[in-house]
Amino acid sequence: MDRISKLTATAFAALVGCALFLAPQASQAQDYPSRPITLVVAYPPGGGVDAVTRIVGQKLSEALATNVVVENRPGFSGNIGAASVAKAAADGYTLLLAPWTTYAINSVLYAGRVGYALDKDFTPITVVGYLPLILLVNPQVAANSVQELLALAKAKPDSISFGSTGPGSLEHIAAELLKIQTNVKMVHVPYKGNGPAVTDLIGGQIQMMFTTAPTWAAHANSGRLKALMVTTPARSEAFPELPGLESLFAQFDGVVSGTDGGDRERAIGLNGTD
Repeated sequence: MDRISKLTATAFAALVGCALFLAPQASQAQDYPSRPITLVVAYPPGGGVDAVTRIVGQKLSEALATNVVVENRPGFSGNIGAASVAKAAADGYTLLLAPWTTYAINSVLYAGRVGYALDKDFTPITVVGYLPLILLVNPQVAANSVQELLALAKAKPDSISFGSTGPGSLEHIAAELLKIQTNVKMVHVPYKGNGPAVTDLIGGQIQMMFTTAPTWAAHANSGRLKALMVTTPARSEAFPELPGLESLFAQFDGVVSGTDGGDRERAIGLNGTD
């Protein structure tokens, strides 16, 4: 399988992503934790991964009776933060909450250039949750459905700009797949994270974007954004008003997601922390 085929196959499997705790491969000290833990989120404040990380950080602090400091280290589609965690001391005090689908794509797209080996430099701890993507548009866009959006894009090629959290990010790949499957031309505008991209989407600098469900939930009642689709195979119980992939694209019927969470016996002192 060539590089593009591998990337496309990975992206199809990744459209419904999950957040995963990762830590540098390590052995566990008996008195862990004896000092504060740094929980790295590899994106700027304001995005879905950041919001989930802060909720998890608070709960983790309560469960372990220690301070958990959330630290944003954005850039390079999440790879700067991930590389910093991979290079941290393997003592369990630097953790990464990772959208594993993005890093799976990055391992193909940026093979050998990200500063870490996903399968060798980290120990998976647990799956935190699943985050489907939502297709959002600026309210000024004259489209109230995906079909109407695509009609606009076909009528005026390259007139619609879409944002992402960086080249090769899940949001980027989702939009590129939409372009490929529907034969439309749109312009990609990469950002360092979800927060800045959504700010420009609200401001009209870009017209559309795939983003995580928590981001849409934060803006659902504001009137500043419109949601057209959720990237679950069928309608989501959380967003029943939005059509899922199978009602729009027969090619996406096989979309799957999931992970076994890795070897929890090797998770450094967080086993059993719910």
